[in-house]
Amino acid sequence: MIKHIVFDIGNVLMTFAPETYFIRWFQSEEKTHRVCSRIFTHEAWEKYDQGIWMLEDLYAVYHDAYPDMVEETDIVLQNWLQLMQPMHETDEECRLWNLYSFQYQSGFCGLFEGNPAVLSTGGRCGIVL
Repeated sequence: MIKHIVFDIGNVLMTFAPETYFIRWFQSEEKTHRVCSRIFTHEAWEKYDQGIWMLEDLYAVYHDAYPDMVEETDIVLQNWLQLMQPMHETDEECRLWNLYSFQYQSGFCGLFEGNPAVLSTGGRCGIVL
């Protein structure tokens, strides 16, 4: 019996627009772009996103790589989950499929107790486990 469907999170079930969110912290578009580019395009972020590294691992990596922005790095790492908001379109699709009970853990999101299926609509996809 299929019990779980796992989705990619960023820009699938949740928005992922770091610069839009962190502009309120850094006040300048240039600074916000510089900080977010360094954090979210670094190979360490990819390892974190894949679940290979934990969030705690990123602090030392980023502090060593970018000693000029230790405070900014800490702000991003401590607050990045708040930048994601549910995507309206995906929420509607999940309701159509009778999926509910959203849970997020280690870069994956699962919707439990719904209709078992592999979803692929509008560029969004889920994997049945």
